[in-house]
Parts: sequence; C-alpha cells; structure tokens
Amino acid sequence: MDKITEYAGVKVFLGLASMVVGMPTLAFALFDWYQTAQPLLGIYSRYLCIIGSLGATIIGASLAREGIRLRKNGVGKHSKNGRKIIP
Repeated sequence: MDKITEYAGVKVFLGLASMVVGMPTLAFALFDWYQTAQPLLGIYSRYLCIIGSLGATIIGASLAREGIRLRKNGVGKHSKNGRKIIP
C-alpha cells in the first residue's frame, strides 16, 4: 500500500470512531440520561455533552468524508474541475 492509501485509511478510521462515540453521547444528553454524569461535570453536564458530541460527530463525518475522497481520487489525479488534488 502506498502512503496516501494508509493516510486515507487512518482518516476514515478516526472519523468513524469519532462518530461512533459522538452519536450515542448526543442521544445520552438529548434524552435526559445525563444524570449519571452530573456529579462529574456539574450542573452544565447536559450542555457539555451536547456540544462535545455534536463537535465529535461533525468532525468525525468530515474526517471520514475526506478519507474516502482521498482513497477514491488519490494524489496526483485531477478532480472533475481540473485542479490537482493535494492532501
């Protein structure tokens, strides 16, 4: 495997792992299951869980999308608009 394929695989893995952690945490906070975390995080535990999990989900989705795009196009190939793709 070349270096770009490995790099893309790591991006996809990290993105999916971040989404797997972020989505259940979001459900945990939105459906008022956050009382178990309240002693640890205080009275703002629900908001901290929501903000953190939304961030993790969004960043994870963008990482996974970027990794899939890198795997598909690779480096040195041209995109549809003619520009060279550089990671």
